[in-house]
Amino acid sequence: MPARQLAGWLVASAASFALSLQTFNTARIAAPLLVLILVVAFRKTLWQQKKISLVAIATGLLIILPAVSFLLSPQAKLRFKEVNIFSDQSIVMMANQEIVNDQGATWSKLIHNRRWAYVRAYLRHYFDHFNPAFLFFKGDGNPKFSIQDVGQLYLWELPFLIWGALVLVKKKPGFWWLIPCWLLVGILPAATARETPHALRIETTLPTWQIFTAFGVVSAWQWLPKKKPKLRKLSLIAYCLILIASFVYFQHGYWRHYPIKFSGEWQYGYQPALEFIKQAEGNYDQIWLTEELGRPYIYCLFYLQKEPREFWQEAVVERDTFGFVKVKSFAKYHFFREQPVVAPTGKTLVIEAAKQFSGQGQLVKTFWLLDGSEVFKAYEVGHD
Repeated sequence: MPARQLAGWLVASAASFALSLQTFNTARIAAPLLVLILVVAFRKTLWQQKKISLVAIATGLLIILPAVSFLLSPQAKLRFKEVNIFSDQSIVMMANQEIVNDQGATWSKLIHNRRWAYVRAYLRHYFDHFNPAFLFFKGDGNPKFSIQDVGQLYLWELPFLIWGALVLVKKKPGFWWLIPCWLLVGILPAATARETPHALRIETTLPTWQIFTAFGVVSAWQWLPKKKPKLRKLSLIAYCLILIASFVYFQHGYWRHYPIKFSGEWQYGYQPALEFIKQAEGNYDQIWLTEELGRPYIYCLFYLQKEPREFWQEAVVERDTFGFVKVKSFAKYHFFREQPVVAPTGKTLVIEAAKQFSGQGQLVKTFWLLDGSEVFKAYEVGHD
């Protein structure tokens, strides 16, 4: 490869890896590991092209530099502390209980050692991401990342994915090892989380699945005898029909059924509630909004179009033990988890989860999800 072309690709690669660190948490682990593997594998070429390598390194560092302070801050580690399996005390408790069941025997302490328990948990969570139900049938168990009746990949990809992986390993085309290595490394950070398999946390593995599938499709096409054009033509037509049918089925479910069935997963109830509040807020001294569906202050700011400067001046904020910010109130808006603390004087509007509705106060309005189920009830307390 000419030096100028190599320089362009190497700098673009360094920039892409550096930018990925500013996208999602898993990339902050997967990207450096992949860079390390590539540097070791191509160390001779990089050493021969020292100037180009230094330019690429400088490019990556310049892109990373503005984010370094955040990446090294406690805030950058908050999500990991919240969801990782290594802070899950139930694993330790289970290991200790197994040792107690064995009456504290020495051999039991070796077998049920908490460190080995964490290793087993990690391996289990790692291989969860190869579960066929997750990949081809149901997808992520969280409806935010799957329509629940189609996998993260299409079912028609299954035979081609397996066949493509086998062909890739057998034929070993140039740098073939990079694809499986990329896939395996991309899952490493996702396996540290308690919720697995998880579609979003393995997005760094894209597009390795599609590359394996493409190998399988091309190999299958080459395997068909060229002396039988009718067979090749029928196979191509069948393949295209299956591909189109799969695509149409997914799109139909995604656009027609998914929004109605899972509107609650996307906190839909806050939109109609806040549209009502926007028209009626002048009639109340206080407005209390439940946190049952999430963090309602965000939706207040968006749907009520509040000025950011005013919000920060008025907001009452506290941090939990993990360091996450919790907005308790701003202006006349207050947020509650269990019960609102309504002022004894003045007129108050309370938006409460329908399942929590106590019947106190005068019912003003009921809000519904798109599937027809109740989500919120609004009632008045107090008087002018």
